[in-house]
Amino acid sequence: MKLIVANHKMNLTLPEVLDYKHKIEEINTSKIKLVICPSYPYLVELNSNNYYLGSQNVGILDNGALTGEISAKQLSFLHVSYVIVGHSERRTILKENNSDIQKKIEHVLKTGMHVILCIGENQEEKDKGKTKKVLKENLEILKNISANQLGKVIIAYEPIWAIGTGVIPTNDEIYEITEYIKNLIYDKYDVDIKVLYGGSVSPDNIVELEKIRNIDGYLIGGSSLNPKKMSDIINKVR
Repeated sequence: MKLIVANHKMNLTLPEVLDYKHKIEEINTSKIKLVICPSYPYLVELNSNNYYLGSQNVGILDNGALTGEISAKQLSFLHVSYVIVGHSERRTILKENNSDIQKKIEHVLKTGMHVILCIGENQEEKDKGKTKKVLKENLEILKNISANQLGKVIIAYEPIWAIGTGVIPTNDEIYEITEYIKNLIYDKYDVDIKVLYGGSVSPDNIVELEKIRNIDGYLIGGSSLNPKKMSDIINKVR
């Protein structure tokens, strides 16, 4: 069963969220596992028995003086099951580093929630043939995670140059990178890890993406804001 994760980022107003929830709950999700990651103010509003609730981020502390942040413990009491960590927008715009991301992962796993760890290369790194080197460095933050805990970690491969651009890697490229990630984790930790693809996933390319045999699901940005597009994507996922 594939995992479909909707990342709303900083979008939708309260009336739009309520309408979105109504329409999403009408979609047949029996063949997939759906996770909705709304903006923080709407976590409670979007709680539902029809899908899993996810958070777009988490603070680096368990609790305390960190104005504007939310802890893993707080999220767990809001029925959140999945937490996105290390999204490229937080790395590039908000300057999060691997040390920050490692702390977040550890806090999330303590609560029993799942981690969705985002990794990916930018255009310059791709052009210089450094994609695998960048991914390997990003995955090093898992070195202190036990094999048992790694079962709660999902990797989202999101090439930064593909996010919101409408341009995506070829199927062969995605297959090769997905296999590289899975083999790297298995060889080092003896754990089979799930890998999602993210970056301009849409109803227009989902059929082609579904031809890639080793993908375990998708992290969807822009298209996830539209219930009709989400329905089209879900109906085409095998």
